[in-house]
Amino acid sequence: MIVIGTSAGREHWATDALASLTGHGVLVLSQYEYELGKLRWVLEHTDIQRFWFLQDSVIIHDADFLHAALDMQGAVALCADPVPYGMYMGVYDRALLQEVGIPHVTDKRHAIRLEVEWTQAYCAAAASVTVLFPELADRNASGIEDRHGRPNLILSNQHLTKYKGTWR
Repeated sequence: MIVIGTSAGREHWATDALASLTGHGVLVLSQYEYELGKLRWVLEHTDIQRFWFLQDSVIIHDADFLHAALDMQGAVALCADPVPYGMYMGVYDRALLQEVGIPHVTDKRHAIRLEVEWTQAYCAAAASVTVLFPELADRNASGIEDRHGRPNLILSNQHLTKYKGTWR
C-alpha cells in the first residue's frame, strides 16, 4: 500500500502524485495534521501492516522500487537527508509505529524538529534501516523550480522527483 499525505488546498499536488501512480494501490490521506498525524491516522483507522508514506509533492517515474522496498526486511527510508526518513518518506511498519508511538505535532517548526528526533527513534527501534536513495539530498538538488505557486528545491533521480518546499 502507498499512502500519499496531502492537505486541503493542495489538490494540484495530489493530482500530480496520483497520476504518477496509476495502477497502484494508493490511499490519499488529506487532513490538516502534519506527517505524523497522517501516520497516526493510518495506525488508528486501518489494519495496514506495512506501507509507503510519500508526500503529495513526489512524482514517481519508475514504481518498481516501491514494490521491491515493501518486500525488504526492516525499515526502508527513501533518503537520509537530514537523517534516514528525511521528509518522513519511507516504508513504515505497524508494529514499529506502535512500539515507538506517534507524538501530536503542534506546528510546522515542531514537525521539522520531529523529522529528526522522531525518525531517529523509529530507526533505533528497527532491526535495520535500508536507505534507498542517499543521493536525494539538498546538497545534490538540481535547482529550484516554481510549481503550484511556490519555489521548490528539486531532488530527483531516475525513479522519482521530489518538489521540496521547505529547505532553508
